[in-house]
Parts: sequence; C-alpha cells; structure tokens
Amino acid sequence: MNEDDLSWLYAAYKKGCFGPLFAPDMQGAEFKEDCAKFLMKWPHRWLVRARYKGTRELHPVGLMVATSDMHRLFPHAIWFPWATRRNILEGLLGFLRDATEAGWLVVIASGDKFRDFFTKLMRYGIVKRVGVIPGWFADTEAAVHAIEGSGTDAMFFYARKK
Repeated sequence: MNEDDLSWLYAAYKKGCFGPLFAPDMQGAEFKEDCAKFLMKWPHRWLVRARYKGTRELHPVGLMVATSDMHRLFPHAIWFPWATRRNILEGLLGFLRDATEAGWLVVIASGDKFRDFFTKLMRYGIVKRVGVIPGWFADTEAAVHAIEGSGTDAMFFYARKK
C-alpha cells in the first residue's frame, strides 16, 4: 500500500467505514499510522477497485485483507460507503480474477446473508454450485460454489439450512 492508497482509506474512515477498528476523530497522520499497523497484521492486502460513475476510470471501492495457508487464500472485504452494489460485484470479480491468476485457491466462507449474492452470481453464469459440506457451520451445512470454468480456483461457502 502506498501513500495514495492510505489517503483513500482515510477518506473511507472519515465516512465511518471502519467502525470500532480505529479510534474516532483521528487526524490524517494519526490515522495513517494506526492504519499501517492494522494492515501489517494481514499478510495480504489490496484496494479493490471498480469503475467510477459510468467511466472507465477505476477507483477504490473497498479494502480486501487476507490470510493464507499454503495455496489457499482466506479474504475479508471491507466495502467503502460509496461502493454501489455494482461496484462491489465488479470489484469482487476483479479481485477473484487477479487472485486466481496469481495461483491462489480463494476460499470465502460467509453466513446466510450472502445467499442472494451467490444466487445472483449463479444467474449471471459467473459461478456454479458444486456441492455441500455438512457441518461446515455450527448447525448448518455449507453450500459450495466455484467460479464457472475455473476448476477449483475459487470456492465460496454460505450457510444453508438442512
């Protein structure tokens, strides 16, 4: 992450994006110092970008941080307040494309709240359902999806009632 990236993160912070992660009402230099410490806790981090207001320009719409285990990447997204649903979709797909091209098996485990999102990705033909994993979540099974045509480059799980 460079100074320009930290400026985008500060703008998101000023709009209330990071909630309890950072103290309220920090000034720019103080935030950038605390943010740099936060980012160093994550071995992998990216600004997620998407097109801005119908132009071809890409602007940051979220922060993706991740841990990894061998070839598996476990990302967590923090979407900026100005990210639209379309920005989130475009940004996530761009991130997945870049991560899988870099050789990562991307594993996203989310609760039931993302069921509609994965259903939309299936309707668009972007992902396909590949099965279920009993007991992945405490009292439910996990529905497993993969990027269409990618083999097992990216897998998504969400809680599904039995």
